Amino acid sequence: MKTTQLLALLPDLATYTLVVQQGNFTNAANSLAMTPSAVSKTITRLEKALAVKLIERSTRSLRITEEGEKVYEQAIQMLNAAEQAVELSSQSHTEAKGSILVSAPEALLSIVLQPLIIDFLKKYLTSKSKRVPSMVQ
Repeated sequence: MKTTQLLALLPDLATYTLVVQQGNFTNAANSLAMTPSAVSKTITRLEKALAVKLIERSTRSLRITEEGEKVYEQAIQMLNAAEQAVELSSQSHTEAKGSILVSAPEALLSIVLQPLIIDFLKKYLTSKSKRVPSMVQ
């Protein structure tokens, strides 16, 4: 399967995991702010793309097929890996680090920028600043 085709399936796989976890289309739809009909169509589209029946539907219940269980387990692993990647990324960006070099005319530095820089430094204590008055006055 091509990467572009796989990328198109990712939201459908995530929807499928919610259907399995919630036990029905209505609860999954509420979690996703979708209609049950839209969730059902998403699952049908996923089943067609994978060429496998994931869920046996009846008027009152759902039953996950054996193939559906395998797809669910893999989809959960995929979602967990994605969550870990996002957490790693956010951990490295939660705190501002480094130096700030501000070069501006003295009047602009004193009146406009200095209060902003002070607020910034209070928020991000590990940052350092250096004022450099502009050569143009």
